[in-house]
Amino acid sequence: MNMSKCKYCGREIVWITSRAERPLPCDPHPRYFVRRSKGAQKLVILSGEVVTGEFLEDVFMADGDREEIGRVAHFASCPGFKAGRSNPDRPRAV
Repeated sequence: MNMSKCKYCGREIVWITSRAERPLPCDPHPRYFVRRSKGAQKLVILSGEVVTGEFLEDVFMADGDREEIGRVAHFASCPGFKAGRSNPDRPRAV
């Protein structure tokens, strides 16, 4: 995994290659989660698949649930992403 800094907020990010062979920027710290079809979180697992689930600390485990490890796509957590995309003159961290 390659690491770099986000051009919108300056935070560290890691790059995971998606199943479509495209780079996905993700937060560097892995999170434990449970897959849920109607989950509130989109997470990227190491294989590059984007899955829907809930963070483990936010759910009760049910029979058949399996905890997994994934990373949050940085687009979801970046405070500057939407502002930076809509304002081309906004200064960016390097």
